[in-house]
Amino acid sequence: MRRFYIFFFTIILCFCSTIVGLYAQENDSINKKELGLSTLLNDIRQQQINDSLERQKLQHEIANLKSQNSPKKENLKQQLNDFDEENNLRKQQLKIKVDSIKKNTKRYAVAPFNDTLFYIYNKLGSSLAKDRAYNVVNRIENLYEDDFVKVDSFKIENNEISADIVFKDLIITSITELDALLEGKSKEEIATQYLKRIQQAISQERADNSITKVLIRTGLVLLILVVFSILVYFINRLKRYGTNRLLAERTERIKDVKIKNYVFLTSVQKTRTKSDHRFCHSLCHALCRTVCEIYFQRN
Repeated sequence: MRRFYIFFFTIILCFCSTIVGLYAQENDSINKKELGLSTLLNDIRQQQINDSLERQKLQHEIANLKSQNSPKKENLKQQLNDFDEENNLRKQQLKIKVDSIKKNTKRYAVAPFNDTLFYIYNKLGSSLAKDRAYNVVNRIENLYEDDFVKVDSFKIENNEISADIVFKDLIITSITELDALLEGKSKEEIATQYLKRIQQAISQERADNSITKVLIRTGLVLLILVVFSILVYFINRLKRYGTNRLLAERTERIKDVKIKNYVFLTSVQKTRTKSDHRFCHSLCHALCRTVCEIYFQRN
């Protein structure tokens, strides 16, 4: 029997180890894919920056030439025209490449109320795309649950790395240059679109569920009152039952307290004082009464 248990637990441990290993492999695979995607997007973005710098350089050289019709200036203008033609061709190729990347990359929906607001394709820092989407959904739902949060207070904060949609000190979501590259727009434009979608989603959900939320909260308050009333009722019933039980058995189990011929404390008084937790007070009162009776009888 002992060997059977050892064998059984060994099988369970092997199964759990296999599941954990598969999960870790899946996460590693996703991480590598998203890392490769980020690297590719960074290369594309760097190429765009280099092209922009090259164009600015040519424009600056043309502007610095004083002579309007010099051969050098004409040559630079021709270079600029050729560069623009090549750049337009690269942009078309880039769009095809980015569309292909989006098509072959797993995307994660940000859908806090079963309605997709936008998608996240790539990682940000150490957060995978699915983690980014999950965190954004949680933040939006938490803001929706807080009745003191006003969607008009949401705003966009731009920095060199990203455009952040924030509420006070909370960053709801961030749009990076890589996110913008996949959408073919600037990060500021995308942030403005996402901000409007988030505000509209929260406002619409509140409008749809405002009556429901009031009814639920009213029902909870009534339920608490009912439960409290039931508890008070049963506590009183239990107290009356205990008191009646003690009174019914006083003649059998509780005797009068006497000193010679004087009744110091009757069984009824003794029982009631026990049930009311005032035994000491009643005892002192009865003692004083007995002493007074003895004193007046002697006098």
